[in-house]
Amino acid sequence: MSVAGAFNLTGIAQVQISGPREGKGKGKGKGKGKGKEKCADIEGEGEECAEVYVFCSAYIPAPFQVGPGSAKVWTLSFGAGPTAAPTATLLTALPDAGFINGVAAWDEGRVLLGDTNNEVVYLMDVQTGTYTTPLTNMSGVNGVETVPGQGYVYWANHNAQTVSRVEVDGDAVPIGPREVLVQNEVDDFALEVGPDGTVKRAYLAAMMANEVVEVVLATGVKRVVAADLSGTGLGFTSTVVFGRGETDKRFLYATVGVGGQPGQNFSAGIVAIDL
Repeated sequence: MSVAGAFNLTGIAQVQISGPREGKGKGKGKGKGKGKEKCADIEGEGEECAEVYVFCSAYIPAPFQVGPGSAKVWTLSFGAGPTAAPTATLLTALPDAGFINGVAAWDEGRVLLGDTNNEVVYLMDVQTGTYTTPLTNMSGVNGVETVPGQGYVYWANHNAQTVSRVEVDGDAVPIGPREVLVQNEVDDFALEVGPDGTVKRAYLAAMMANEVVEVVLATGVKRVVAADLSGTGLGFTSTVVFGRGETDKRFLYATVGVGGQPGQNFSAGIVAIDL
């Protein structure tokens, strides 16, 4: 689907929101009797609940340039059922923001937004569009990730070429020191979480190298799991994310710009990597 006024998509994440679903007193919801119940967990009730995502946009007239005051935050809702049409709604404009370059779910109804240009991370309420700025002095902040129940915010710094984390409270305000976990070219990253809830590996989108790199966090051992994702010897890799279904949870999906030289047109694609 196309969204008028969204210009260039700059980040997206699914957000957990309690919302109504049709029911008859069954499931995890708090409703009683016939009619509407609450979806306490979107992912757990995926077949009956709407899925809601938050995505950001900005006007980007050229690579590494962002139109001042053009940042916007949107919600994208997929209604319950396989035939429901998606709906995009403007949540809020962010005229004082720079480049919203990373989005991650935080807790129910709130998301983290990494602003590369302003070197901060916002915490936004997706019902009201209001936000705080719990993380500052975040030079080079790019991809942002969280692990449910862990109490850390992870981020990529494309200036220092690192992935770091910091322990935070319930409002994402730091309560511990910053820790560098990985030193490697990185634009975005995905985290592999073990059965015990600890992060085992990081998968890095090494943008200019046009490859995806696996890093075992306990040992620092690295290996390239996919190279030349464009298949042209050119291009760049900017985003990686794990599949969420039973059949693709061991797949990484990477976005890649394909071919071209500066000043030429680029095309884009998504590559699936079977780990």
